[in-house]
Amino acid sequence: MAETTEAQALLDSRRAVYGDRVQNMERTAALWSALLGIKIEDWQVPLMMSAYKMLRTFEKPDYSDNSDDIDGWKVMFVEVMEANHGGIVKARTVEEYQQKLNDKVVQAQLDVTNENIRQRDESEARRQRAADDGVSYEPTRLSDDHK
Repeated sequence: MAETTEAQALLDSRRAVYGDRVQNMERTAALWSALLGIKIEDWQVPLMMSAYKMLRTFEKPDYSDNSDDIDGWKVMFVEVMEANHGGIVKARTVEEYQQKLNDKVVQAQLDVTNENIRQRDESEARRQRAADDGVSYEPTRLSDDHK
């Protein structure tokens, strides 16, 4: 836990100079994608930078800058995942991971169902208000040209 605290302190000190870390990962991914001609995702940037630091660690395993930076890149990876990809599924076993993924799918389905119910209820309420006012109500529908 001390490493994460130290990594966070290091990252926070650099934010003032380099700006928002998540935006920097997005911009770096776009730059690398353009340079390489392949799609690089924002979450891949901190993993690739960490791999570079691992390579340096093989040359100088006793130099703490490399391992400190690896800790920092892990923090940035988590930040990007939280900001742009729904976070990381925190699980210690494959079974726990699969259950949590399943729970997320079920929750997403419930969210869609609840939104559909909300929209139906809202439409019914508008229809009832129109009927109470003696006005005919028909929901607006897009023509085939606008679908």
